[in-house]
Parts: sequence; C-alpha cells; structure tokens
Amino acid sequence: GEGTARSFAAAPLFHKRDESVKFGFHHEPDSLCVVDGMPILQLQDVNFCYPGQKSPTLKEVDFSVSNKSRMAIVGRNGEGKSTLVNLLTGKLEPTDGQIWRHRNLKIAHLSQHDADKLQSMDGTPVDYLKDCCPGKTELEVRSLLGSFGVRGAMATQSLQSLSGGQRMRVAFAKFKAERPQLLVLEDRKSVV
Repeated sequence: GEGTARSFAAAPLFHKRDESVKFGFHHEPDSLCVVDGMPILQLQDVNFCYPGQKSPTLKEVDFSVSNKSRMAIVGRNGEGKSTLVNLLTGKLEPTDGQIWRHRNLKIAHLSQHDADKLQSMDGTPVDYLKDCCPGKTELEVRSLLGSFGVRGAMATQSLQSLSGGQRMRVAFAKFKAERPQLLVLEDRKSVV
C-alpha cells in the first residue's frame, strides 16, 4: 500500500570559531637607534596629484610618525586615504613637498589585497613562508605560523582552501618574519 512518510531531522552545523590570537612584533627598543618620540618618518608640505588630474588628491600634508606612534587614517571614499598610505610606504612619490624616512626603516604594508593574493597561490602556508624566508627551517616557519594560530593540518593545507581570516594570519606571519619597525594596516571598508 500506502506510502510511508519519512521525516529527517538535521542537526545544525556548527563551525568552530577561530581562536583569538595575541601577537607582538618584538624588537630591541633601540633597533633604529632613535630616542623615544623622535620621528622615523615625516611628511612636510606634501602635495600629490595623479597624472591628468587638475586638482591634487592631497594638499599641504604635514605630519610625523615616531617610534611610539599609533594612528588611524579615517575618511570617506575618494578622500586620499590609500594615496596617503602609498606615499608613506614609498609606492608613490609626492608631486611637491618632502618625505623623509629613517634610512633603516622597514615598513610592512598589510591590506585585504594581501590575503586575497594568497588565495590565488599554489602551495601551503608552510611552503609560502619557506619561500618568503629562505634562511628559516621548517620548524621555525611552523613556529611562526603557530604564533598566529595556523598550526597542525591548517599549516599544510592548500592556501586556496583557507578562509580569508586564516590567509590574513599567514600574511601576518610573513610580516612578523620581516621584522618591520612600522606596520601599516589598511582596511578597504567604506567609511560613509
């Protein structure tokens, strides 16, 4: 006879949350031999105008970054935040004015684009860091990745299979290995 009705109960799928990670970029306090509060990077009367534009994107920018500085650059889209970051990191040069950087200053620039770039790469987090840090052993590379929560199977799975946050952790591990004195974190979210 009659058909029997079947019902299925599905258990909800819970994803394990990523663990919180606390990290620091440890250096000797005098790694640049600069007295606390002294500038390591300065912009003086900086203007920047993209080729073909009539008005400058940035005009008369003056500020300095010391070895103890923490700052946020906030503004609406199109107001020059990325241009300023690119001037700070040396990707762009000013149209007018001067930018001075301490001669030994290492700047690491980390944006969402860096994590996205990792998604298109072949290999694992361990492979990637070994390529970026040829002097480090596999144990040192794994320890560095582990300090950012990328350990065990995650360290040897494909970069393409990692979530955006996990790839960002791999990018942070790379920058920690480079030992920068200035870390520029850029978030591309819109500010309205």
